Amino acid sequence: MVVLDNLSTLASGMKENDAFEWEQVNNWLLHFRRHKIAVILVPTPVATAKPEAQVSVKTQRFG
Repeated sequence: MVVLDNLSTLASGMKENDAFEWEQVNNWLLHFRRHKIAVILVPTPVATAKPEAQVSVKTQRFG
């Protein structure tokens, strides 16, 4: 099992809504799945009153 705490730090420098960049992360995570390794992604806490505003390519793929 792999626990990735704070996905935003893991992917620092990436554009959050850039589908191509997140596709690379997705492929990396699928590599673990193919090897039967569980991955837990811990989301970064967001200080906002509108959680629906935080929808991004990242959360659509992994949410």
